[in-house]
Amino acid sequence: AQALLCSASLSLPSVIAVMDAALAALPALYVLDLSGAGLDSEDVSRLACALTSTCTRLTSVSLANNRLDTASAALISEAVLKGPGCDGVALLDLSWNRIDSVGAGRLAEALRRCRTKLVSLNLECNDLQDLGIELLAPALRCCRSLRSLCLAGNRIGAKGVASLATTLPHCSLEELSLSRNYLGAHGAAALGAAFRAPASGSDRVDVAVPVVACQLRSLKIAVNRIGDSGAETLAEALTGPSCSWLKLECLDLGNNLIGDRGAFALAGMVAQSRAPLVSLNLARNRLQQAGAEELLKAMEHGHESRLQTLELHGNVDLGDSFFSRVVMASRRNCRSIVPFDPLQSALDMCKAGCYSVDLTGVHLGAHGMERLAVAMSNRRVRLSTLILNNVRLTDRDMQCLCDVLSRGFGIEQLDVSWNRLTAVGAESLSSTLQAPGCPLVHLDLGYNSIGDDGARSLALALESQTQRLTEPRGSPVHADAADVADSDGANTERRVLRVLRLAGNGVAVAGAERLACALRHDLSALCELHLCSNRVGVAGAMFFADVLANPQRSLCTLDLAVNRLGDKGCQALAEGLIRGLGGVVPPPAPLTLNLRSNSIGDVGVSALATALSRGAPLLGLDLSYNRITGAGTSALAHALTEHSLSCSSRDRAIATLRLEGNPTGVDAQAMITSAVRAST
Repeated sequence: AQALLCSASLSLPSVIAVMDAALAALPALYVLDLSGAGLDSEDVSRLACALTSTCTRLTSVSLANNRLDTASAALISEAVLKGPGCDGVALLDLSWNRIDSVGAGRLAEALRRCRTKLVSLNLECNDLQDLGIELLAPALRCCRSLRSLCLAGNRIGAKGVASLATTLPHCSLEELSLSRNYLGAHGAAALGAAFRAPASGSDRVDVAVPVVACQLRSLKIAVNRIGDSGAETLAEALTGPSCSWLKLECLDLGNNLIGDRGAFALAGMVAQSRAPLVSLNLARNRLQQAGAEELLKAMEHGHESRLQTLELHGNVDLGDSFFSRVVMASRRNCRSIVPFDPLQSALDMCKAGCYSVDLTGVHLGAHGMERLAVAMSNRRVRLSTLILNNVRLTDRDMQCLCDVLSRGFGIEQLDVSWNRLTAVGAESLSSTLQAPGCPLVHLDLGYNSIGDDGARSLALALESQTQRLTEPRGSPVHADAADVADSDGANTERRVLRVLRLAGNGVAVAGAERLACALRHDLSALCELHLCSNRVGVAGAMFFADVLANPQRSLCTLDLAVNRLGDKGCQALAEGLIRGLGGVVPPPAPLTLNLRSNSIGDVGVSALATALSRGAPLLGLDLSYNRITGAGTSALAHALTEHSLSCSSRDRAIATLRLEGNPTGVDAQAMITSAVRAST
């Protein structure tokens, strides 16, 4: 194990088990996360002792939300920061505990003698107060590796932040969070004074510690009630000539009672931008139209403005046109950002020999598919999975893609769901599937508009593939297929479609009939057919019942969810399962059947129960969100019990049964649960 994570409240036995596991695996762990584990003082003592005496590989230690008191927190911090076995720890999280000012003093002592290269220290939501910060602040100079410090929610006032501010120009912090404290305008003034101070070592406390120029990049002081005067003080400090050492990029002033006066001062700061501010958060303040307009003008017309994010929600309603101007100004200020072209990235990936390309949600444009087809035509391409979900693919684009697929390139899985394909695109795919060298095994056409005509074309392709499987190896079909080989030289003649997804395509009875006819053949290779959210109806269910009646069928998954089957359609499928038994050896392949949201009641479920009691090989059954009551559930439970008793092999036992969203009742649910457990 390289990580031990625990983020939920545990009972006492579980805590002991977690601690035992942590101590046993400690030498090999890189991440130790015991957040919310409910550790007591004895557990902490054991852990601290182990950390002190064991040589570990730990880089991260988190004991957040454990209600650690001062003594426990001191033990852990001293073990982690001063222990010889934890010199690689970069992150220490002691947030949401009960560390007070005394604990802050112990932590400060550990920081002064820190052996680790600590990068991040999280003390959020403790109780350090001003006295704790006064003790902790001088120690920050000694820990030169520390880059991130979170002191949010510690009841820190102006006095405490003043102590921190005197140290700030001389430490190595890049991120500082003081949100949800009691800074007020005086605390903001103390921070402003720190920003004006030069980064020198004239007032150093410990001459043995080298000076490190402050590199503060992110400052969060939200929810501190600094008001307009505090905002003015900060803006003046950040635009002063003495703050050239400051590299502040992100400033969070949310929920601070700032009005238009503060907004005007901040707008002047944005326009001058001595500090390279990139993000400014003024959400949930008291800005009116005038202040917001001034900020926008600073973004639009500032000579050196680099502001790319301006948060103003929770103030006065500014209207859509205002925010459109904010977006345009933000884009203009993104000088160093190079636009990312996902299609070009995919083309480069193809050339580099990747096996999977996912362009979900990318608008390919007028010639995007042509560019992709050219890249895929290279013989060195190893692409096996291509996902073009929701890329606005048209029938013309599909024809371009099919031209590549028909040449025998090795794409086995193709996802073109949620596009604009019609029966014409399905016909192109059908022609490709009938080609002897087509490598497609998994095809997802869900949520297009191919209709019955497209389903007929695909059924024709399935029949053609079945015929190809029945041809002897010396036939002309196989002679043509032998000419088409993979990049590694393997023959592709036996590659046929195994998974077909046609959800949400408007397939009705006529399309269902043609698909069922293609699947009735003994040598049909299709294993999964997904027809969710179509219009198959009762008549279509009867055609698929004939497929289920074939004991030699290869179909293992049939998804007919949301197809208005009703009780009659369910009865037809159950009768097909019963007909498929017929005393054959070996028995038919186990079937996963999805009948969700089909208005099936107790009559239809009783028919399925009868099929189960006679030994129908159902591996999974989804009957969720129908109209099944307690009577139908009881019949199903009895059938499952009989089925488990009559089965000679566990492989034929039902493994998954879903009934949520039905008015079954508590007693019936308990009965069905025990029956499923018995059957598995």
